Amino acid sequence: MLRDRAGLRSLLLIAGLSSMTAAGCKESTPAELSQPAKIVLVSGDNQSANGVALPLPLVVQVTDPRNQPVEGVTINWSTTDPGATLSAATSTTDADGRASINWTLGTTGGRQTVTATTPTITGAAVVFQANGGGVLSGGVTVQAAPPVAFSASLSRGASGGGLTPLSTARTLVQPALSAKHIEAVGRATRRLIVAFKPMAGAMRIATAGGVIQRNMTAMRSTLASHVSANRITRPEMSPAILTARVTVPAGVAIAEARAALLADPTVDAVTEDRIYPMLSPYAATPLQATGRGEAVKTAPGAFVGVLPNDPGLEPALWHYNLVDAPRAWKTSTGSKAVLVAVVDNGARFDHPAMGLGAASNYTSDGYNFVAEGDRLAAPEPVCAPAGPLGETTTLHENGPSADPTQPDDFDGFTGTCWVRSTLGNHGLHVAGTIGAVGNDGVGVTGLNWRVSIRPVRVLDITGSGSFFDIAQGVLYAAGLPAAAGTTTVQAPTAARIINMSLGGSANVTVLRDAVTAATNAGSLIVASAGNSESSTPSYPAAYPEVLATSAVGPDLSISSYTNVGGNVSLAAPGGNFRSTSDGTSGVLSSTWNFVTGAPSYAFYEGTSMSAPHVTGIAAMVLAVAPALTNAQLRARLQNTAVHVGAPGRNNEYGYGIANAYNAITNSSGPAHTIQVRAVNATTGATVQTVAATAAGGFTFTRLPAGSYFVYAGQDEDDDHKIGVPGRRFGWYGGPGGPTPITIGAGGNASASVSIGTPIESKPHTTIATANRLSINTYMVGQITATDGPGVYSVLVPSNGTYYFEAAHVLGSCNWGIELNTKLEVLDATGAVLATSDDAGPNSATNPLGVPGGSYCSVISGNLAAGTTYYLRVSGSTDTPTGQYRIWVRDAI
Repeated sequence: MLRDRAGLRSLLLIAGLSSMTAAGCKESTPAELSQPAKIVLVSGDNQSANGVALPLPLVVQVTDPRNQPVEGVTINWSTTDPGATLSAATSTTDADGRASINWTLGTTGGRQTVTATTPTITGAAVVFQANGGGVLSGGVTVQAAPPVAFSASLSRGASGGGLTPLSTARTLVQPALSAKHIEAVGRATRRLIVAFKPMAGAMRIATAGGVIQRNMTAMRSTLASHVSANRITRPEMSPAILTARVTVPAGVAIAEARAALLADPTVDAVTEDRIYPMLSPYAATPLQATGRGEAVKTAPGAFVGVLPNDPGLEPALWHYNLVDAPRAWKTSTGSKAVLVAVVDNGARFDHPAMGLGAASNYTSDGYNFVAEGDRLAAPEPVCAPAGPLGETTTLHENGPSADPTQPDDFDGFTGTCWVRSTLGNHGLHVAGTIGAVGNDGVGVTGLNWRVSIRPVRVLDITGSGSFFDIAQGVLYAAGLPAAAGTTTVQAPTAARIINMSLGGSANVTVLRDAVTAATNAGSLIVASAGNSESSTPSYPAAYPEVLATSAVGPDLSISSYTNVGGNVSLAAPGGNFRSTSDGTSGVLSSTWNFVTGAPSYAFYEGTSMSAPHVTGIAAMVLAVAPALTNAQLRARLQNTAVHVGAPGRNNEYGYGIANAYNAITNSSGPAHTIQVRAVNATTGATVQTVAATAAGGFTFTRLPAGSYFVYAGQDEDDDHKIGVPGRRFGWYGGPGGPTPITIGAGGNASASVSIGTPIESKPHTTIATANRLSINTYMVGQITATDGPGVYSVLVPSNGTYYFEAAHVLGSCNWGIELNTKLEVLDATGAVLATSDDAGPNSATNPLGVPGGSYCSVISGNLAAGTTYYLRVSGSTDTPTGQYRIWVRDAI
């Protein structure tokens, strides 16, 4: 029994040990329970920054299944933005199971992310988000029409010469009325034009010497028998077009002579040679030179180009600006090697603007083709003052000669007397636009400062002419043989361009053939479309070989008087404007006072003025590209024109407005990029500027939360300047200033901007209704008879010097053609702080010397940040209504 008890005690002991062992196993953790089970975000999420490290690190924690921290776990970090910077790509958890890195955001705006993962927990990840700033994106569309504003800010020195208007009254020159009077009381010409059939080796249109000689022989042979029979006299041969003019002697019926000629088998047609009014009605307004000029001053950064020192530049600047001449003058100011012919009513070699003696831009090989004789059967009185040319006139012409000087000129017949012109010589005015000597400090400048102009006189002293005479002038201009009375003359060389600022409604074979022959000889003919306010064809402009020009006014609108139609190839400045009655919206050039026998200057309006702009540009092109053929030159002018409206040709503008810079450089204009600017709406400070894509898209990124104005505009030649008058500009929102766009933290917004001419929103005559401007922007406004001044608000973004400028939209600072501005700066209470009216460069309100002058108002000074100023623009008593532009900027 004792043994059994001992054995029991042993069993109990073993059992106790087993129990103890089992209890010890319950205090230890199995391996699977100590492994990483999850990763959690501790801190660092939803922070914001712009291009710098986030203020707080990104922290994660790894725990086991019992939520206990696990030490020594590898954490991998990655970001969606390749531009972001992480302080480490991997890190290891510490005793608290935590791992951290620092995050510097990338360049992407909006939300960015960083992901933390560990290879020990499959599929587990922690994602951190951060606000990289707001994103504002959108697109810019470009309006087709060029902006109606010019960037020149000009002034003359106090001692500089200039041109002063003598009268606000226009003279309306109407050759058609003179022609009606002459037809009623004048002498009949008794002349016939005979066109021959191309027989025996002759050709209707000839430019080669051998064919021309055969034509001459054939015509002489035919006409000899008719001369012998006393049916005709004085045969005038034009062999290049197989045509002659003959005179029917007194005592022979014109119908009888015509019938006899038509009966000849070699004769194709016989028509009466009539004299037609060939100058459409045009307006003239006088000016007078008051001295030699000095260099025009320009505001740096406000004007791109080169300007001559001629005193007449400023009143002519609107039309030269419109064809981009100042920019073109940086590349070409013309060449004496380029020969242009002006087929018109003659020249004045003694006009100083054209250069005198060896300095003249006129050649010495011009010619007068106007037929000899008196236009009137008896002398008629000349209105007083008549001047030294006489108190009566028979409208006498001396006949063809090598002197193309305009001997006299009449504006018209009043019913009782003839008005001798004080602003005469239409051809001189035309020639001055093409090539009055430039940068010589005298009078006006032409598009070509140096060029060779051959004057060819074909119109009489009333602006009328015979189609035969005009045809001979065209042939002579092209270097082909031409009839000059009973002789034949030929110029030594062909003019590369022939300007014909004349025309009529009759489609006459002799002129058509001359145009064809001249074109075949290599000349480009440019002609005015006419001033009859219709689509009725005018010849020679309507011939397909001719480059016909319509006219536009300073606002780029088609002029009210211009002819339009399918023959129009290009538009160019001709004058005529909605709000000026003083003629200063015309084209300024050289004229002649036939009463006093002295040079004069005048604004003319008409398509006669648009043609020489195109001719002048063509000559500038040949100065840099002399190898161009006439067809190539025409194509270049058309292809580089500035479209007004949809691309392609239309019946008003043709292929667009001729542009000198584009044509010379064979481009569509200076290089443009669209710059888009985000401005803080609260402070007025520019926050970001980005370049739009070729398609016009743009994106601002990493914008802090707030409100923004969005502006867009074209720069030039990569200068990154927008908001400069004369460049396309605009903003998000309607007229009158931008609409703010609010962006929350990390938010997104969009905006669309159309750029062209930035315009006001009416009414804005009070501080409460002010239109909004930011620094380095401009806007175009208009004051009418029914509304008051325009008021604009400007918030100053930082301490500095600023410039406020109000000026007319068009022309130059010293010679406006619309509103004569007055500018006032007001505070928030409406108190006037400064006033400028016709501020010169050294006026009290313009101490920094910004160029300014008549019709310009400039106020400049040092201003404090955070202040809102109000600009009030009004007109003067002499021009209280009209358009203007207001420009605010922080640099000259």
